[in-house]
Amino acid sequence: MFRMEGAFLTIEKENKVADVQSALDNENRNILVWAKHGKINQQWDIVYVEDWKEPKKGEMNTDFGFKVDTDFYIESQMPKKRYMDIIGRNIVIKTRNSGIL
Repeated sequence: MFRMEGAFLTIEKENKVADVQSALDNENRNILVWAKHGKINQQWDIVYVEDWKEPKKGEMNTDFGFKVDTDFYIESQMPKKRYMDIIGRNIVIKTRNSGIL
């Protein structure tokens, strides 16, 4: 059973805590139980749902620099303003009238 002890999500009666694997702050990184060493990859905050400040649809998410749930295109700054698209496994640039735009 886990319990919060300061910033550590600990297993009761053991010196083990929730730990982000290899201390790498990457999306979808595994969380495992590991011996407590006290570094940042073992420290957590409890944020209650009513206090979670998630941007709503159309609002800017400053962490990622995009609006939430809003369609967009990525446009080149080169003179013809082609947009980024995917063809098969390749990322390409296309003119607006050659695609669905």
